[in-house]
Amino acid sequence: MIQLFFSSNEGITRAKVMEELGISWNTLTNDIYSFNYEMNKFDWFLETNEQNLLTLSFPYNHSLATYEAVLLQNTILYQISLATLDNKKITSVDLMDKYHISYSTLYREIKKWVPQLNEMGLSINMKEHIFIEGSETAVRRFLYFFFTKVSASPAFDLHLYYNNEISNFIKVLEENMQMSMHTLSKIRFTLSSEIHLRRYLSKKRVTITPKQYTFFQETEQIFSIEEAFKQLPFELPIAEKIHFFAQFFAMDCHFSDDTMKKRIMLAKKHSPIHYELTQSIIDGLPEISEQKLALCNNILNFLDNYIFLPCLLPTYECENSPWTKTTSNWDNAAIEKWIYKQLAHFKQIHPDLTYLELDKDNITANIMAQIHAAYLNASYAPL
Repeated sequence: MIQLFFSSNEGITRAKVMEELGISWNTLTNDIYSFNYEMNKFDWFLETNEQNLLTLSFPYNHSLATYEAVLLQNTILYQISLATLDNKKITSVDLMDKYHISYSTLYREIKKWVPQLNEMGLSINMKEHIFIEGSETAVRRFLYFFFTKVSASPAFDLHLYYNNEISNFIKVLEENMQMSMHTLSKIRFTLSSEIHLRRYLSKKRVTITPKQYTFFQETEQIFSIEEAFKQLPFELPIAEKIHFFAQFFAMDCHFSDDTMKKRIMLAKKHSPIHYELTQSIIDGLPEISEQKLALCNNILNFLDNYIFLPCLLPTYECENSPWTKTTSNWDNAAIEKWIYKQLAHFKQIHPDLTYLELDKDNITANIMAQIHAAYLNASYAPL
């Protein structure tokens, strides 16, 4: 409903809203009341103007993401997620009392989230206690993405018990790996780490494979990351260390040339096809000489999502990946969009490279051709 108002500056008739959303007059009236009740503290209002059109007024310093976060924080799913985080017991009676609703209403509200959770391999257990269930890796990943969304709410306050210890972990990791983590990434890494530690303390465990263990051991030896783990409040078993460390590769960081070379060699050994694809992207650009490695650093997101995370977490689902499964999934439009995005980001870092904008179509076509050739000629399967 709110998206409708964001797309119209002049306002919308109630009839149009009801038609677009397929709702009744009573439902619309209740939704408007609920919205104004929840959002008036942030100066957001749905109101009727002189032309009898519904309009949305809000401060310009608040975004749609803020509104979405506030709404999410007021959902039943938020309470279930909090309980799941620390493995606390919450019952249907607890939720019915908190929201002053019947069991049938509670059931309907929870059922709304089931399809989205199912897509992540999760479900909501509603037997004796209510909680999110599925593989431990999937549960932790969901909690991270969900709380990251809710964190845009001005009222969000998830107490971080291990903030100082995690900050020290990041500091040592930056020193040993000769890298710097961007501020926003530090915030996200701290949240993700908090989730990992609290789920572990709640006696929830992750599992690993021999391949994960081997890859982690090599990474640990090359970058001396054991010292970073000594900063945490308690000793973690090897499986937890691997999952804890893996999240680092999903963050936005800048690496030294020496670290980049070491990471590329690891990629070449453990995932040849992804190494070839990455190399194809680099080779597809015009000669940049001393800035070649800078570009490689910009494509770290590719390395991380398609090499390091799958090596450490085979169940990790690469986002926006047009080529991770089989050649039948090859999607030219998706790949072209991804390459454009990488070039645009690199141009922001190096605005002096004007040819990236002037010749981006030819560059993109060249890169796509090389990626496709490397993909089709590979005799080994992707991770």
